[in-house]
Amino acid sequence: MTESPSPFARPAPFAALKLAPHPDWPTERQRAFLHMLLHTGDVRTAAASIGASAHAVTCFRKYLGRRSAFSRAWRRAVEEAEADALATRVLRRGGLDSAQLARVDAACHGMAKARLALALAHRAKRAAKGFG
Repeated sequence: MTESPSPFARPAPFAALKLAPHPDWPTERQRAFLHMLLHTGDVRTAAASIGASAHAVTCFRKYLGRRSAFSRAWRRAVEEAEADALATRVLRRGGLDSAQLARVDAACHGMAKARLALALAHRAKRAAKGFG
C-alpha cells in the first residue's frame, strides 16, 4: 500500500521549468539559485549559496534577456518571497504563535500565504465589529 501525499506538501519550485542550458550555468545551478531566491528574497544570499556573486548572476540574467524563463522565474521568486515576508508579519500581528506560524509555513508560501493572512485579518476585523 502506498502512502498518499500530504495535502500540505508543496511541489518542488521550478522543477518543471525549461531553463536554457549554458556551460557556466547548468540548469541545476540555475534552479538552486532560484530556489534560494524564493526562500530568501535576497539576490546576494542566493548567489552566494551557489558560489557566485550577485553581479555574475545579474549579468547572466541580462545575457539571457528579460523574457527568458530564468528572468521570469527570478521575478516570480522575488515577488513570492516578498509576499511571504509580508504575510508572516501580518500573521504575527494577528496573534499566531510560533507553532501556528510553523504550520502555516509548512502548508503554503508566498502569495498563498498572503491570501491566508488577508483572510484571517478580515475575519478578525469582522469579529471585532461584532459580525463574527
